[in-house]
Amino acid sequence: MEQVNATALVSVRASRLSLTVLASDGKLYFVKLRASGGCMGSKALAYKIIKHCGVQTVEPTVVTFSEDFVRQARAQHKLEDSSSIPAGSHFGSQYPADPQSTPIFDFFPQNLAGRIENIEDLAKMRTLDAWIANPTPGQAIFVGQKNKGYKAHM
Repeated sequence: MEQVNATALVSVRASRLSLTVLASDGKLYFVKLRASGGCMGSKALAYKIIKHCGVQTVEPTVVTFSEDFVRQARAQHKLEDSSSIPAGSHFGSQYPADPQSTPIFDFFPQNLAGRIENIEDLAKMRTLDAWIANPTPGQAIFVGQKNKGYKAHM
């Protein structure tokens, strides 16, 4: 797996135990904190299973949070809980599009499901989540497409 260092915290989604960070390679990443369940090895294995099932997904990346990054992130976002962003290595995936110019959602209304171009991949992912008893199922984002549809990324 590729490895990058986090350089700036962009946003926090505490309820999902995930963050958006800018990394040393200049790209944005979704990062699942270690506290969200599972270990890096199990996430890497799940990625291999997902790819084997033919689900389109982005390559996983190890995103490292230094002690300095953690201190700055906590101060910048006024996070009081010292364990909210632990230093160390976390599982991440690169943003599939530029969020400044492309709509990206982590929630998709049920009544718009017909606009998801790769609904089969989403169904495969949900099935895999149930099969492996994933403690945080349904981790997907939806990226707007030029044809007014959406593509799910897992």
